Amino acid sequence: LILGAFIVDNAYMTHKNIELKNVTKDIIKIHLLKNKLSDEQIRQTYDKNNIPTEELEIIKEENKITIKNQYYADSIFGKIVGFKSYEVSTSITGVLEDNKVIFKEG
Repeated sequence: LILGAFIVDNAYMTHKNIELKNVTKDIIKIHLLKNKLSDEQIRQTYDKNNIPTEELEIIKEENKITIKNQYYADSIFGKIVGFKSYEVSTSITGVLEDNKVIFKEG
């Protein structure tokens, strides 16, 4: 039972991390390729995807943007063994080179 709970929570945490990375990459693409987004527009995009922005950091430079975001997702079954929440975080830099966005994580 505990192993099953661990597997479910691990899958949930992995899903949340992938979701955060994908939304962040989409925001970076839109910002660099289509139109420069304001910080408020970036926050609204996260809000539309139900991603918290309390720890959101945005660093804009010419043809470059770095977005760092971190939040804690509540555990589904981990509460049974003492894991109340899991950290979900990302730090992605996007650079525009030859009309292509190059991503660097970390």
